[in-house]
Amino acid sequence: MSIRSFDELQARLQDNLKHCNMFRVPIQPIERLAVTLRYFVTGHTYEDLHFSLRIGAATIGNIIQEVSKNIWSLLYEECLSIPKTQEGWLQIAAGFETVANFPNCIGCIDGKHVRIICPDHSGSLNSNYKKFYSVVLLAMCDSDYRFTYINVGACGTDSDSNIFRRSSLFTKLQNGEIILPPPKPLPHTTEPLPYMIIGDAAFDIIGGVLQKSSVTVNS
Repeated sequence: MSIRSFDELQARLQDNLKHCNMFRVPIQPIERLAVTLRYFVTGHTYEDLHFSLRIGAATIGNIIQEVSKNIWSLLYEECLSIPKTQEGWLQIAAGFETVANFPNCIGCIDGKHVRIICPDHSGSLNSNYKKFYSVVLLAMCDSDYRFTYINVGACGTDSDSNIFRRSSLFTKLQNGEIILPPPKPLPHTTEPLPYMIIGDAAFDIIGGVLQKSSVTVNS
């Protein structure tokens, strides 16, 4: 992260991260943000950060949770929001047609296994086919690699299709809560075809379910 980006984020968060303490000087917002970003970048345990930053491990855990929630609340709508209008989806589709020569595409979707230490008493829930423990990040992005939707926290044993089927994105598509453009003919054709989300073969089994939403999952 550049110094300019850090300073901008810190300025937007500092009012929410200020603490008052009558008995000792509280950890300042800029330090809280630095601790959290260090954790995100390195993936070190709280104990590792305790030795390098000279802050208690329990305190580090509380700081990371607090700062993470504030970052999400502050930036979610600005940086990670499903388009609310047909025009927003048309802009994404235009991007895919320009960059990848792929018309009628409103997103690419896939799952990513994020390695974790096996949680206590979790059994084999987080053991994936790659032979390590994980939670799954299911994400959809536009042609500029910007996320337009994420679902994170599913167990490593879950398949991409099952996670997608249980996601709020799938529910909104089925219920018509997401306003998609009407089907449009591909270049040099006359038959209207629905807009689609591009995914791998793991999403094959649910493509047909979404036909009534004027969107399909294409592998």
